[in-house]
This record gives sequence, structure tokens and C-alpha cells, in this order.
Amino acid sequence: MCIWFEVTPLHGNPAEVETSTHLAKVVGCEIQDLPTSSGMPMDDDECLCDLDITAFEAKFGYRYEGCETTFDNMLIEVTPCA
Repeated sequence: MCIWFEVTPLHGNPAEVETSTHLAKVVGCEIQDLPTSSGMPMDDDECLCDLDITAFEAKFGYRYEGCETTFDNMLIEVTPCA
């Protein structure tokens, strides 16, 4: 089972995202801009299991809140992306 996130931008509605394509759309970036743990760029509609959450937080101004399961993972924008 792939990981999914509830993403809450500063201005906009929260969205549940399951793929690289949807996350990039909600955040307002290109898919290849999403940081990965493997260092390889993400493809269209790729599972978010390879997303580097720490790098994502720093790059896009989000805070990660989650637990040990794939079910309660939230990315909350705390500063606008530069």
C-alpha cells in the first residue's frame, strides 16, 4: 500500500493526494521538483513512498505531521514557497 497525504496549503482547500502528479498540482510545482529519498526524479502518477519528507518540508515550506501508519500523514504549509 502506498502512502498518501492530506495537504493543506496556506490559501486553498486541503486535498488528499496519493501520487506525484496530484502532489505537484496541489503544491504548485513540477513533478520532477519533488525531492526523493532515492535521488531519482519522480515520474507521472508515481506512488509517494519515495518522497523525501524532510527535504520537501524545507523546499516548499510545509510541516509534516504523521504517525507510524500510512493513514494519518499531513503536510501543512507554514510559509509560502519562494
